[in-house]
Amino acid sequence: MPVINYRLKKAASILFRSTIEAIKPLQEALKRLKQKFLEYLPEQDLFVEKLKAQKRINAANQLQQILSLSKLYSRDDFAEALKAALDYNVFSSFVHRRLP
Repeated sequence: MPVINYRLKKAASILFRSTIEAIKPLQEALKRLKQKFLEYLPEQDLFVEKLKAQKRINAANQLQQILSLSKLYSRDDFAEALKAALDYNVFSSFVHRRLP
């Protein structure tokens, strides 16, 4: 029984380390995207934080898509859409594509 327990602990440790290593590049990408986003709209830090909280696994992808949408609209219109997202507590690029 102790041999099986040791093997399970070792397997769990290896799995945990590989998961952490896989997450690091996503965290770095999110950090770069957040910086780029806040350069464009510095007053929208709350939006980014709520997006990270709601889309933990997919936050970098969502922020990248929202950033690409920002190029299609004026800064004022885009800021208004982000305000609506905060009001409705919805942080998805899909919703932003549907906003007028």
